[in-house]
Amino acid sequence: MIAPRGLADVVTWVLTALDDRGLLPAEARDVLQANGVEPDRLALAVQVLREVGPPGIAAVDPAESLVVQLESAPLDATQRALARRLLTVHAGLIADGDLARAAELEGCAADVIESMLVRLRRLLRPYPGLGEPGFDPAPPAPPDLIFEPDGDRVRARVTERETLDLGLDPGYAEVARTGPATVRAQLRDAGATIRRVHRRWSMLQGLGDLLADHHADQLLAGSLAFRSLTQAQAAQRLTVHESTISRAVAHRCARLVSGEVVPLRRMFGANHDARAAVAELSAILPRPSDRMIAELLAERGIVVSRRAVNKYRRS
Repeated sequence: MIAPRGLADVVTWVLTALDDRGLLPAEARDVLQANGVEPDRLALAVQVLREVGPPGIAAVDPAESLVVQLESAPLDATQRALARRLLTVHAGLIADGDLARAAELEGCAADVIESMLVRLRRLLRPYPGLGEPGFDPAPPAPPDLIFEPDGDRVRARVTERETLDLGLDPGYAEVARTGPATVRAQLRDAGATIRRVHRRWSMLQGLGDLLADHHADQLLAGSLAFRSLTQAQAAQRLTVHESTISRAVAHRCARLVSGEVVPLRRMFGANHDARAAVAELSAILPRPSDRMIAELLAERGIVVSRRAVNKYRRS
């Protein structure tokens, strides 16, 4: 969409007024209008930005941003209508974790509601624009590990191993034996590097197999409430040093059975039920405070401190 003549200044003012989450709060809109920006021109400027930027940019709050993003989400009409009702009509029930009541009102099974929420968490971002202060950046793609169903269990795949055919060309074998010393040294170094990469792949495959077996039920259910598992425990079961696991996990990510991509370290630790609940409430509620989330968790029987909530929101 091309901005009509004379609208460029309004678009620039809107961009300047966005907060660091890509939102345009009500108070910022009031300031723009107080400085002479008419409501219809403001709405048109926001429309222009959404045509070329993130769909939910310049929303008043995360709740509105999620609803706006639904219009361009890859959902059919029936799914989109259900998703809209979950984010608006049933938002209070979802925030309270009362999926059964939401399902009763919708006349469907609770797992339909849960499945849609899992999909929405994968498709929508409450903060559409310029990042979330204090939060880790989105994991890189492609993922290092892919978890997928294998009958009633889960199997892990190492993506690098499948996409890279790494090895020395057989034609270099003779050069390695009879070539100049400098060339032979370079080929030895290349061979050593390739062996290290293969050992890394084997380590990652072993770790993936362990995680797939340990978290199979949660992965198949699309849940982030993983069973407790520390990196030290994983190292003991794989008979390697804990630092080996730490290096294997650092800066890597995994695609879960649900399709969600998470940092690999997210599959280690304890209190995953609390972590999953904090992530759910943070995504659904508009600007929830740590205190609000702690109180809602307490109503679910999950007692954590505000400091713990803040830690889980950043992990």
